[in-house]
Amino acid sequence: MAVASPDEWERALDVPLRARAPITRASSPEISVEVGMGHAVARADESTSGRAFPQRASLGQSQVFGLLASIVDQPAYPCLGAHSVFRRERATIGMFGELGTRASAAALLEHLAEFSAVTGQRAGLASFVAGFEGPVIASETHFEALLWQQLQLIHDADGDGWNAEVSDDPADKRFAFSAADTAFFVVGLHPRASRLARRFPIPVLVFNPHAQFEELRQAGRYTRMRDAIRIRDERFQGCCNPMVSDHGVSSEARQYSGRAVSEAWIAPFQARTVRDR
Repeated sequence: MAVASPDEWERALDVPLRARAPITRASSPEISVEVGMGHAVARADESTSGRAFPQRASLGQSQVFGLLASIVDQPAYPCLGAHSVFRRERATIGMFGELGTRASAAALLEHLAEFSAVTGQRAGLASFVAGFEGPVIASETHFEALLWQQLQLIHDADGDGWNAEVSDDPADKRFAFSAADTAFFVVGLHPRASRLARRFPIPVLVFNPHAQFEELRQAGRYTRMRDAIRIRDERFQGCCNPMVSDHGVSSEARQYSGRAVSEAWIAPFQARTVRDR
């Protein structure tokens, strides 16, 4: 199978490029020092060397955007969807406190609700990127525990019901995380990730609306894009990702943290009905 380049996918997605408007970002204090392109590319190259990123104490919104955009724009980076999101300026960046806390959950839920309300699915792929100031990530299992703790706290604070298109049971093959009545596929990035494409100097959760994947399926573009990403990821890493699976085949909860988990693994998450809260 021939693997399409990022530029070829830009054309294949068949969505007009937006004007070069400023990126919409969640409100929070921003560090004024920009990440220079040379520095960002050096960081991206380091991610392919097999060494974990040294964790940064903190990054501002502009730094997170600049660094992520530079990493994603590397020709070998496997995720064509991420490339499209940043190329088309469809990434919303928000900075929050520590991962796995109630304070971050409340702020993140508010921004996810706003993101869901204003993001037009027909304008192309879009993502909400949540960066966290800490804590220092000790291992993949540490990050995984914090990720699920954060999702649980967001859900506990959410007054809306679970999105009707997906299951609220993380063991169900139809599971997807739901917040503000919107289904999301969640991608975790952190300094200790074993998958090279998941490495980043601070903890990050990327929320991708499920509806946009259904749009790709209906347009007949999803399967080819999925297959291309998997081939590119295997080339980037040197081996296939054992956690990759399609929605409806096995639970996508197994993919959120990026850690390889066993068949017996159970997500530490429990959905509650509105009246139980």
